[in-house]
Amino acid sequence: MRITYLLLSALLIASFAARAEADKSTHERIFGLCEGVPAGLAYQGIPYSLGPLGRALDYFKLYEGQRIALPPTAQVSVVVAPKHGKFIVDPAMSATDYADYSYLADVGYLGEDSLTLKINLGEVSVTLVYFFHIRNVGDNEPASLCNKTGDHWKIS
Repeated sequence: MRITYLLLSALLIASFAARAEADKSTHERIFGLCEGVPAGLAYQGIPYSLGPLGRALDYFKLYEGQRIALPPTAQVSVVVAPKHGKFIVDPAMSATDYADYSYLADVGYLGEDSLTLKINLGEVSVTLVYFFHIRNVGDNEPASLCNKTGDHWKIS
């Protein structure tokens, strides 16, 4: 009887552990990012560097206590494109470089824009929602433009 109880307990624990691990890899992760983009960059045709792969790794380190190595198969895909600018992928850089993704606001636009990206890191993924504040130089810094948590926060 005691052996049966121990075996059932072990099976239950293993089942809960497997379910928790499955939930961990499949639940939706969303990371909010606030970026103050100088409007002058658009006039000069200079894109604002984003680094979404590094930001995805930051999410796991900050909110799940994990250090994940960037896999060579990492993928970045656009979920929602910006309305007042464009998302740029530099084809001259490899898919795993940190600075090959950028945003360029429409010339003359001042205000807010956003971009939603899905970052697939193999077995796990995270959605990044960039909130852009296109502003003149000397206007408020990004920290004062964003919510109370600063320039990044966990959405889910």
